Amino acid sequence: MFFKFLTFFSLIFSTFSSSPHEVIIIGGGASGIASFSQLSRNKTDVLLLEAESRIGGRINSVKFGDNYVDLGGQWAHENALKDPIYKLAKDLGLLERSNQSPIRLLYSNRKEFPNIIKKFQQVIQEVYQFNDVRDGKSIAELAKGVYSELTEKISIPEDFPDLLEDMLEHLQHQIQSAEGALDWNQPSAQSDSIDGVNFDYNWKGNGYKTILEILLGKSPYGSDDIDTKNKILLNKTVTKISWDNSDDTITIFCGDSTEYKSKKVIFTPSIGVLKSKMNEIFDPELPDYKKKAIKTLGIGAVVKVYLEFAEDWFNKHGKIGGFEFIWEKTMRKSLNTSWITSLSAILSVENNPNVLCVWFDGPKVPFIENLSDYELTEGIQFALIQFLGYKFDVPRPIRMIRSKWYTNANFLGTYSFQTVESRKRLSHNDLGEPLKNRNKRDVVFFAGEATSPVHYGTVHGAIYTGFREAENVNK
Repeated sequence: MFFKFLTFFSLIFSTFSSSPHEVIIIGGGASGIASFSQLSRNKTDVLLLEAESRIGGRINSVKFGDNYVDLGGQWAHENALKDPIYKLAKDLGLLERSNQSPIRLLYSNRKEFPNIIKKFQQVIQEVYQFNDVRDGKSIAELAKGVYSELTEKISIPEDFPDLLEDMLEHLQHQIQSAEGALDWNQPSAQSDSIDGVNFDYNWKGNGYKTILEILLGKSPYGSDDIDTKNKILLNKTVTKISWDNSDDTITIFCGDSTEYKSKKVIFTPSIGVLKSKMNEIFDPELPDYKKKAIKTLGIGAVVKVYLEFAEDWFNKHGKIGGFEFIWEKTMRKSLNTSWITSLSAILSVENNPNVLCVWFDGPKVPFIENLSDYELTEGIQFALIQFLGYKFDVPRPIRMIRSKWYTNANFLGTYSFQTVESRKRLSHNDLGEPLKNRNKRDVVFFAGEATSPVHYGTVHGAIYTGFREAENVNK
């Protein structure tokens, strides 16, 4: 017992007495790992603190079915391949261009869509490509206006009386999914993003975790294999950062009563965490311009649910990329479990034929994340039978796995988006500015996808900013 106490005492003493690290990185997501990899290769004394029991942040690849599935970031954008890390991944044969078969529209009333539906699909494309002046408008304002204008002269068949309203609801789901917003009135119609929403490249069943393995030089993707032992500490929830000390050091306090000192800090947690805890974590509090940046930037969530089946029943009648579900007005209003109408799409999963991916979006996401596995599975099964039961013999899944980004206190959302106000204020830039202490030294640096002015909402945006701040701390 004495020796156990002595060991514990030594650990606590070393926490207080050790000389400060050169850099401490808070958060082991894509940006944090990017910073860590670059600083480690530069032989910088760096320590990374991660609140979860794993690294990766909003990259979470899990073995499920025949291969890995991604509960978070899933596809690599075309623009990402300009980065040497992604180019290396492609050169190593780790990425392949996604070749999704067409995604079909289905109506909850099981009626075959009239030919006029092709016009609606063109309208939706025109909403996304609309180039009229839109600054100062939300994407909902733009979409409703363009939709109304372009559908004004469409003649609606008598047996589809609510088609106009149902297709507008469908457009809303598409936008909320793409933006990761709980409400389509939040994102700005004008966007500074230079990334599209196409599913450009997939990881051939190995998951987005592959990019982390490349960053850390893990075999067989590299030869340096960065030493992470005692340098990446898991289950370390940071509760306070004392960043304006007279000796230019920073003290970091964790929920397990440990403390760490550093000369500089790179802070990478999500904008959701900052919105919730910025006044608790930073001591002294953040300057007003940074608080306003945090408040104005948007973040919401989508829910991804993977279902594994005993066989590939989905493609028995030909290769199907997936289905988008359109819930007719009468059903949307009458269902007791109205949350199920937030199910907007079901997609096949590349390199995993017995697995389907179900997407939920919109304001019901927090409620859906709190449903039990049984309630969620039953609701999805109802939707599958409602939309597909007259075409397929729909089996029950044998396993299910789900995301819970919005209700996880370490994330509180999926990915950021621009609001009208944040775009006016250039909030992405303000969030990325370092904090200067009383001696006018840059001491706290900010990385993460929300600090990228043009790649926000993407994994490669997070990686870019991680590299950016690794360079900035050494200036």
